[in-house]
Amino acid sequence: MNNCQGGLMMALHNKRCISMLLTFVLLFGMLMALSSTSTVIAADSGSQTIYYFSVTGSDSNDGTTPDKPKKSLEEAVKLMQAGTTILLKRGDCWYDESGTVVEINDKIGTEAAPIIVDAYGTGDAPLIANMKQLDTGWTSLGNNKWSCNVSSYGPIHRCFVNESPVASVALADLDQTTEFTLDNGILYLYSESAPAKVKVIFKCGANAVRASNVHYLYFSNIAFKGGTWTAAYVNPPSTRVTFDHCSFTELGDNAVVFWFDTANKDAFNQSPVVTNCYMNKGWSTAMNSLTLEPKGEAVDIWNAGDSGLISGNTMIDFGHSSVYLRSVDEGYHGTKNFIIEKNEIYLKYSNYGRGFDIQGIEGQTSNNIVRRNYIHGMKVPSHLLGDNNKVYSNIIVDNAITVLDHNQAGYAIDLIPWGENLVCHDNIIANNTIVDTEQSCIRVNDAAVGQNTFKNNIFKAWEVGTIKFNAAIEVNLPSVEQIVENNCVWNGSTSNIAFTNNKLMGNAKYMDAQSTNYNNNIQADPLFVNEAAGDYNLKANSPANTSGQALTGMGEGFTDYYGNAWNPVKPSIGAVQFQGVPEEPTLPPDDDIQPTPTPVNKSVEAINVGPCNDEAHSIYLKERMLNTYGILTQDSII
Repeated sequence: MNNCQGGLMMALHNKRCISMLLTFVLLFGMLMALSSTSTVIAADSGSQTIYYFSVTGSDSNDGTTPDKPKKSLEEAVKLMQAGTTILLKRGDCWYDESGTVVEINDKIGTEAAPIIVDAYGTGDAPLIANMKQLDTGWTSLGNNKWSCNVSSYGPIHRCFVNESPVASVALADLDQTTEFTLDNGILYLYSESAPAKVKVIFKCGANAVRASNVHYLYFSNIAFKGGTWTAAYVNPPSTRVTFDHCSFTELGDNAVVFWFDTANKDAFNQSPVVTNCYMNKGWSTAMNSLTLEPKGEAVDIWNAGDSGLISGNTMIDFGHSSVYLRSVDEGYHGTKNFIIEKNEIYLKYSNYGRGFDIQGIEGQTSNNIVRRNYIHGMKVPSHLLGDNNKVYSNIIVDNAITVLDHNQAGYAIDLIPWGENLVCHDNIIANNTIVDTEQSCIRVNDAAVGQNTFKNNIFKAWEVGTIKFNAAIEVNLPSVEQIVENNCVWNGSTSNIAFTNNKLMGNAKYMDAQSTNYNNNIQADPLFVNEAAGDYNLKANSPANTSGQALTGMGEGFTDYYGNAWNPVKPSIGAVQFQGVPEEPTLPPDDDIQPTPTPVNKSVEAINVGPCNDEAHSIYLKERMLNTYGILTQDSII
């Protein structure tokens, strides 16, 4: 790819190969308009006034034809009004290293006459980038070291060479092409020849695009790069600001942020849309460090968003959360009614990152839906907090524990309020397929957690644990018992621990017998068609084919991972509804009920809990784990 390309390519990363069927569904979702929402760009093209722009044009041109385009994005902003289409020439690049490249304020489109920014011509998508190209000005220092004076631009946030990120090291340690050094305003690189295709993001606090008080503004087929904090920044109030079929690569931290207004807490972003985008922060194994926190979100909605759609995107190597829905500050509109669907989310190089992060105070992070996503290879759990949110029909596989000191947890999803005002109640996790986690598949922890529901999920292949008992669903401390029904759990034996409920733990049969809230759970291999190849369809003799509970109140769009309707009487367990004629299920030998094992007691003083910066917090965590299990492990650090 050249330096303008934001190609929509699918780079796959997993211990397994993703099946052709999964790939087809993901790509199909990226290419098709969503039946549950109106078309992203619904304007009649004949009613739009069109202006053409190219870096070889001139603002003195009228810009109404491709052969006489205008040039500057400042001129494009001046022309924006309801019914205006701005077309940027493919292959062209608009750079600004020291300030926001395009700033759009107080522009009011309408649903019938939106403001559209799109591409024309052939070739790579037009690029808007808050970064500096450094293809000239290099001086050879010998021994494959080169220098370039960048003292007039300030500190460097990130550096890319040939579209690959390079890691910051001390000058004395610079001996790899994957490294750079900034020393007294001089940029140093290691290269056998004069460095080329070098791009730098400076710590200037700028963005590729920044918009405030804009309505019905649609970006389509545009590539965005850079930005100290985020490439695209939207400040409320806004309505239907859309990024469709765009790319976000070589980023400072985030791709798209929909922010809040501290001066006007009632202002919010209405119906934001991010669909069919390729979003890759840009990371490398050389950048992984035990002390460097990767950071970054693909889409971040903070305190002020409603009725948004995040669908059909590919999100790679975002070092905090790929999708972050949060409302943690009092008095704001909140982050509500979002649909996160049909995205592929994974880590390729980063040592840290979660699929989704939903959290908030009472009533402010509510009624959000996470569905039909393929999330794999993450290094920390997705968070589910807030109230009345739903997570269903997702395939989540291969969750490992990060090597970083922060949040060493290998769960697929956790429900753990970390702040005193955060809530977690009336959330539903249903019909998901969760496979291969380095700790429990689900962890519910903290006395502040209210009642949540877990139904019709497949949980398979979690690590057993050597100090504490991992499980399909691990519940610690909540004073309100969770609802756990019709799940299929399997970890190699019917006698293995399937669930823990405070100090009560045992296999599925035992837990069903002990609690009125645990019912119809089965402990058996779900029998996937080809798990090794990433095919999580169910075989005809799977015990999960017709063992699910028919769910009500799930709302419009409650289908399986592939968009198939659930059997209305006997739905399948897991993310995929079985489509054939079910056979007699294959079940393992029915072992006796497995009672609660006896935990091993250890003294607080004798146990090292691992890294923790706050001594008081460390003592609290020790006591909490001892009171829960009579045992302790490093993964209690949250």
